[in-house]
Amino acid sequence: MFTLVVGVIFAVVALVATLGCYLVRIYNTLIVDTQAIDNAAAQIDVHLRRRLDLVTALSEAARGYLRHESQTLRAVAAARRQGTAAGADPGVDRASAGAAIDNALVRLSMVVEAHPELKGDARVAALMEEVVSTENRLAYVRQNHNDAVTVHNTRRQTFPVCLFASRLGFGENRVMIDVAPAGVDLNERPGVVLEERPPLAMAGV
Repeated sequence: MFTLVVGVIFAVVALVATLGCYLVRIYNTLIVDTQAIDNAAAQIDVHLRRRLDLVTALSEAARGYLRHESQTLRAVAAARRQGTAAGADPGVDRASAGAAIDNALVRLSMVVEAHPELKGDARVAALMEEVVSTENRLAYVRQNHNDAVTVHNTRRQTFPVCLFASRLGFGENRVMIDVAPAGVDLNERPGVVLEERPPLAMAGV
């Protein structure tokens, strides 16, 4: 009888230890997933700040042509204001800030296209090329973010992980972002034609 009791105790202890190890493995895996998502989100912020810098640089380069472009000037001012606020305060709507930067870039591109002498300026040409490069990289890191979200959400909802995810602090699905923000067609922007490039390594963005 004593041997039976000892055997049952050992079996229970082994079962609890196995379950504990499994829960630790689940937790660590979900933590790795969320870190991948957060890293991709940070990369997106880097490129959004770069786009804001390009808006500022382009507006300075085309300053002499913007005196009578009130809508463009307002778009640039809104982009600077919202972009700066989004960078300083995590609670600021980054989608709205991104849309303001999109609007400013589109209007600046239209100004460049409307003035051949401005389009032929070496500094402006270099900045426009940088716009193309930044847009490509931004599209890539947005997709990378969504891929990481997909992996995490799928894992979290898959049996038997779904039985423990909420109890381990992973009760909510992570949210995807638009690869191309609503209302903005990157391939239709005046003066900004995206190049077909191979996928970029994360280390290079």
